[in-house]
Amino acid sequence: MQKLLDGGTADFKPIYDTALPIRAKAEMIAQKVYGADGVDYEPEAEAKIERFTQAGYTNLPICMAKTHLSFSADPNLKN
Repeated sequence: MQKLLDGGTADFKPIYDTALPIRAKAEMIAQKVYGADGVDYEPEAEAKIERFTQAGYTNLPICMAKTHLSFSADPNLKN
């Protein structure tokens, strides 16, 4: 951090190419950042991905945030 504050550069490397489809980007984030073995999409998410794809937003980067339900919507599932 101090290197950046002193005017240095960070060794930032994106984990995916923005030209990839939205699902591929989400899966790379889930696997590389959170250690997931895959992604399950709810119907609402599928509809939004389709809408964003049709609107031409496929080449934009995506941002995902973890919540307490990120790994499962089942509150009884532990670890």
